Amino acid sequence: MTSSENRPATAPIGGLGVIETAGIEIIAESERTAKPRDLIWPWFAANVSVFGMSYGSYLLGFGISFLQATIVAVIGIVISFLLCGLVAIAGKRGSVPTMVLSRAAFGVHGQKVPGVVSWLTSIGWETVLAISAVLATRPCSTCSASPRAPRSP
Repeated sequence: MTSSENRPATAPIGGLGVIETAGIEIIAESERTAKPRDLIWPWFAANVSVFGMSYGSYLLGFGISFLQATIVAVIGIVISFLLCGLVAIAGKRGSVPTMVLSRAAFGVHGQKVPGVVSWLTSIGWETVLAISAVLATRPCSTCSASPRAPRSP
């Protein structure tokens, strides 16, 4: 056993640029210093994607104005994240991820089905995002020709 394995789990206290040293162990409630507003940038970065632009074009395809599409999109986002937040409350109270908490409802072996569904959903979502990103950047690749590339007449 190394000396780093014998250390107690501590969450670093500080601002920007602080590196988290705790691993997967449970962090004591007294050492949890982050507020929900501190998580805006990690969650924002994780959820901003090219797929959002396709949502926008989908909404505009119904023949509504840009303002109406924006309002509908914001309402949908707020409702969906409120539902995610409600589910996350149980994880915070139990200090474990939601999929681990689902073992209480489904049992250790019964939880395998929701786990596989969650994994397949994750793989499918990443595939759709990757395809959307490629399709969105493809038109840009034809616009930015190399200066040395021969131009067709």
